[in-house]
Amino acid sequence: MSQALIDCLLHEAQAVLAFDDALKQERAAIRAADFAGLNAVIEAKTQLTHELAQLGAARQAQMAALGIRVGPHNELVGLNLDPGVSAAWHALVIAARNAAEANELNGAVVAAHLQFTEGALKALRERNSATVYGRNGLAQNAARGVTLASG
Repeated sequence: MSQALIDCLLHEAQAVLAFDDALKQERAAIRAADFAGLNAVIEAKTQLTHELAQLGAARQAQMAALGIRVGPHNELVGLNLDPGVSAAWHALVIAARNAAEANELNGAVVAAHLQFTEGALKALRERNSATVYGRNGLAQNAARGVTLASG
């Protein structure tokens, strides 16, 4: 029965590593302003999130069946705990910690981009640019007179 839990933990750790990789791809797409690539990564992340939820539920059920629970410091607690289970659990915890850090970094990158964009909009508005360009991006106060091109 412990081997089934070990396999489950290792499978979940692999899925977390794939999620961590998707987070790195997401960060690269954000930095490169690759919105098409970003959409693909978000779709992959969504699928991985569903997979991780299913794997987590299966792990919890197996742990409960074996009388294993997670202690206050993310350690496993239970009678006759198999060392292989402990090692697989440790791999999962490390992978999850790395993915959480990557997710936090992505949030900081998004926040920095948002702050830059808001600052640029504020500067444009303060410099009276709003009277030059309308919401549609076209000049509002275009010079009247000779047209340089016709068509």
